[in-house]
Amino acid sequence: MNCLLRAFTLIELMLVVAILGILVALANTGYQNYVQKSKRAEGRAFLLEVAGKMEQYHYAQRKYPSDLGKLGYGEANPLSGEEFYSMTLECQAGDGNVCQTYTLRAEPQSPDPKCGTLTYDSEGEKGQDTGGSRKECWGVGSG
Repeated sequence: MNCLLRAFTLIELMLVVAILGILVALANTGYQNYVQKSKRAEGRAFLLEVAGKMEQYHYAQRKYPSDLGKLGYGEANPLSGEEFYSMTLECQAGDGNVCQTYTLRAEPQSPDPKCGTLTYDSEGEKGQDTGGSRKECWGVGSG
């Protein structure tokens, strides 16, 4: 009996491995972008949560708190729920050294080259400290 054996050549196997490598690289890049966007969403939510508490304090006390500890956060620079962002408060004092306006800064705990530190102030102004657009950093419909 004459039996013919067919198998894949080394070149065919290398071609398949190369194609799989390219597909994995593309998928990994997309996944990393998705993870960064979800972390950024947590930073935005944390900023707006603290800003809401700042306004509640202002409504009750007729001034803004000078530190985040007065809002119930146990630390001077609290971390977001998943600890992706650290919050700081910059208080601008007015008459009588009372905090009249503020700027909140949410600093990422791992690098975010597109948006960096997110900011929100007492006037409702949203910002970021790198070249990313407001749409990229603050989501769709951000003014």
